[in-house]
Amino acid sequence: MEKLTLIIATLAFMASVVSIYFSLIHVRADFTVSQNVKKDTITLMSTLVSLVHKGAIYTQQDKTNRDDKNSSSFVDISHEKLTLQEFMTSPTAYAYLHYAARKSSEAREKHQPEVWRNIFLDMTILASESNPHHAAAQAAKIMKSYFDFSEDNSFEEVLIEVKRLSDAIDIGYTELSGNLTVLTVYDELADELIAKETQ
Repeated sequence: MEKLTLIIATLAFMASVVSIYFSLIHVRADFTVSQNVKKDTITLMSTLVSLVHKGAIYTQQDKTNRDDKNSSSFVDISHEKLTLQEFMTSPTAYAYLHYAARKSSEAREKHQPEVWRNIFLDMTILASESNPHHAAAQAAKIMKSYFDFSEDNSFEEVLIEVKRLSDAIDIGYTELSGNLTVLTVYDELADELIAKETQ
């Protein structure tokens, strides 16, 4: 009887250790995701600020040669565009996609403007822009529209939402397509291609 009790106690202890171990792994993973979201968001905002400053410099230059890539004073925004494209294909961006879809749904239910609806469309426009002045204006628009955390949006609210990558993965195409302009536009075309492939 004593041996049986000892075995049960040992098994219970081992189960507790395993439970604590996996809890620590979960906490550590959650912390890592949280830090990545913060880092990626700060990098994005720094990129937008850089574009605004470069746009300001560009507008002060001589119009006759400011677009000459061989000029020593040429304003090159290729690095910022590359950084923006890297953000748009990151796990953090997909989590923001989830956040944008939720915020858009909430706004629609309250008959309010869907502010977050076009965040990735705006980023795509910016990533495709070659004129520093136009890029600066687009960057300023993105900062003012989506990253003015001093007003309605709290970064902590964004962080809590976007760090739940498992939730973001669970979101389906149907929910996204109802909240994001580009997916809505291409939804019918996607159905046509799927129909052709299944014929």
